[in-house]
Amino acid sequence: MPQWVPHPLVYAPQAVDAPPLVYVPQTVDAPSSGLCSSGSGCPILWFMLLRQWMPHPLVYVPQAVDAPSSGLCSSGSGCPILWLILLRQWMPHLWFMLLRQWMPHPLVYVPQAVDAPSSGLCYSGSGCPILWFMLLRQWMPHPLVYAPQAVDAPSSGLCSSGSGCPILWFMFLTQWMPHPLVYAPQVVDAPSSGLCSSGSGCPILWLILLRQWMPHPLVYAPQVAWCTEQSQELVQSPLFICEDVTQFDIVNGKLGDRWFVSCLGCLHLTKGLFYRVVPADQDFEAESGYCGVFRFRVWWCGEWKEVLVDDRLPTVNGKLVFVHSQSLTHFWPALLEKAYAKLHGSYEALKYGTSLDGLSDFTGGIAESVSLRADPTTCGRLLSKLLDLTSIVTAVVTAHTHSKMHSEKLASGIVMGINYRIYCIEKVERYSGEQVTLVRLRTPLGTNVEYLGAWGRAAPEWDEVPPHEKERLNLKYTPDGEFWMAYSDFVRTFSQLEVIHLDGETSRDEPSLRHKTPWTSRVYQGAWQRGVTAGGCRNNPDTFHINPQLHLILSDMEEVVISLNQHSVMEPKVIGFTAYPLSKSGLDSISKAFFKKNKSLINSQYTNSRQVSERVQLEQGGYILLPTTFEPGQESSFTLRVFSSKPLKLKLVDTSPSLGGPALLKARGSVDGKSLQQYEAVFLQVADEHRTVNAFELHELLEACLPNDYIKSCASLDICRQVILALDCSSTGRLRFSDFKDLMVSLKFWQNAFKTHTKERTGILKAERLRDALEDVGFQLSTEVVSILVLRYMRKDGTLRFGDFVSAILHLSVAFNLFEKRDPLQNGTVKFSMGEWLKSALMC
Repeated sequence: MPQWVPHPLVYAPQAVDAPPLVYVPQTVDAPSSGLCSSGSGCPILWFMLLRQWMPHPLVYVPQAVDAPSSGLCSSGSGCPILWLILLRQWMPHLWFMLLRQWMPHPLVYVPQAVDAPSSGLCYSGSGCPILWFMLLRQWMPHPLVYAPQAVDAPSSGLCSSGSGCPILWFMFLTQWMPHPLVYAPQVVDAPSSGLCSSGSGCPILWLILLRQWMPHPLVYAPQVAWCTEQSQELVQSPLFICEDVTQFDIVNGKLGDRWFVSCLGCLHLTKGLFYRVVPADQDFEAESGYCGVFRFRVWWCGEWKEVLVDDRLPTVNGKLVFVHSQSLTHFWPALLEKAYAKLHGSYEALKYGTSLDGLSDFTGGIAESVSLRADPTTCGRLLSKLLDLTSIVTAVVTAHTHSKMHSEKLASGIVMGINYRIYCIEKVERYSGEQVTLVRLRTPLGTNVEYLGAWGRAAPEWDEVPPHEKERLNLKYTPDGEFWMAYSDFVRTFSQLEVIHLDGETSRDEPSLRHKTPWTSRVYQGAWQRGVTAGGCRNNPDTFHINPQLHLILSDMEEVVISLNQHSVMEPKVIGFTAYPLSKSGLDSISKAFFKKNKSLINSQYTNSRQVSERVQLEQGGYILLPTTFEPGQESSFTLRVFSSKPLKLKLVDTSPSLGGPALLKARGSVDGKSLQQYEAVFLQVADEHRTVNAFELHELLEACLPNDYIKSCASLDICRQVILALDCSSTGRLRFSDFKDLMVSLKFWQNAFKTHTKERTGILKAERLRDALEDVGFQLSTEVVSILVLRYMRKDGTLRFGDFVSAILHLSVAFNLFEKRDPLQNGTVKFSMGEWLKSALMC
């Protein structure tokens, strides 16, 4: 590879043995593989850690001895630079010594490492500093720090090593890299190429460090010194909300997100909902109780949640770096963003957010996205219907629609990525008698952005409209930021509708929605629990039926909106839902067989988004609705909401606990007696003079009598004690031989049920199939009961053994028996005293 590195690397003979060192590329071109030219014509070799940057490891070639005096490459000031980053698995004990023609003062490893700045290392003598590499603690006990300009490391944003930190941190001087690398655990943003230009022609390497070196990556932040400042430190007289300011002047800042600004703009236009999220009874005045803390309310995980934050905001050079007011007159936008980032875990997490999620969180409604390009005529009818309901309807131009355009604004003045609220659709008649359909919109950016297209403010098209039509549209008193647009231009310009549907209770807070028809909504909050209700999607036919089943009843044919919202924000799951039509016979047949025989009616998309919504037209009748994760066994809580303009019902389908038949069987004399007589001799050997056994003797008996596949799981002392409690009718704590025969017959029965549901791996039952296996034994159990059994018996790998299955049966048998004895009339309720309750609970 002479065209890349004209001068070989030299290995010092003082170093210990190490793997050979040479870079062996196959067909990797230098500019596209992470290598770059310095601008002076000399190639710079940067060893990148990630495999996509250097697919082949470094190997040492001992034949490479001499090195020309010119060194590897020039930094521009005549000083050679050697930059090597070694992976531990490649070279665990490799030391590089530079010849004197490369560096007047070589780097020497001192086992008893003295203080790094005073050790005389890291300076070439020619006026140019040299940057050295990172060493793990086992390579050098104390980190090296090069800082000839006496720059304090902790204040520069870099991680402090302390006295025993295995991480070597370093600094770049301005002639090499004008802007330092800043250690910022919360910010991870790097160019896709891995390299970046500093502006002076010198390439800058983005260093990606493996976790054993530094748990958080280094981030290049030009002239950034991260700090937080209180609002009083930024402006002299800060305001929380400036009531006099009607103009929306919020900007996303250098690191903020435009989608979040768009959400704040829509929230700002709906004052009733705004003050629900941003309580107005707080400010920066001490007389009002200011203590440095502000509160906000956000719809989060199915409920309105109050979030508290202090007023210290991230700044760079004394300026806010995230969302803020352009005039710095009010601080509610920056503080609300901090509260929202707190819910997500970091500011960084907000860059993965969407306007649909934001609008839903700030309004408490369900979000729906409708493409305008699919069918403009149908979208027009849907838009008219939505404007009559308590929905906040917005239109947005997505970036990919105009991918060839580099500007953030279209020629008509429409800003991409901003949600324009739609207020109404009207037909206007011209002097000629021609009718034109117009859409009234409003930008959240106020007068900062003006619509320049047809039918905009002062557009010539209005000269063709009679005065009475203008008066009907109240054109003279159009608020700032509001404009009209022809529907034909509307569907050509905007790519999709983003709609938030609000129920009747929430919409009452917003004056602009009070005269509209409220949505009828039904809500169910549940959870996917491993082994109980986390059955996965329809690709898993054996476990799909254990997902939560919701019965949806419609009184009339209606178009409904179904929305599933997961509460796993940090680690979102892939979620969706499926619906099946129900016959008039009811819910008696909702089992595994039902879902295998019947075809689904609704299948939403499966995505790892926080919410999945689907608009469907349904006939009058009943439907079974199953919210699921894509993979079985994934746990999360969720909220499912169904919105309709007509009455509807939604309820959970669950089984009432019952005992279909006796789980403990009786040995039949003519059939089972002959086969069980072989155990009598062994029984009498361990029995007492009364021919009875206790739990300890039963333990010995089972170990002697049970086949090998039973011994490890069934012949435990705990299970023997449960058997005594379940079969002992005399309350002596002992069993007769007849009881033992009943136990052996029951074990055979339970084994057959267990084997039926353990086809993949003999002797191992998946927790998701426990309910079906217990149903074969005779127990009809509710989800809550199954949940307790799974928590009690499920192992770490999500399975149960036969001994666990037997123990669960014995617990249930005792519980049902105790209840039936105290409820002879079968009323479904029993009454216990404290003593009776304790006795019954301990027996179970």
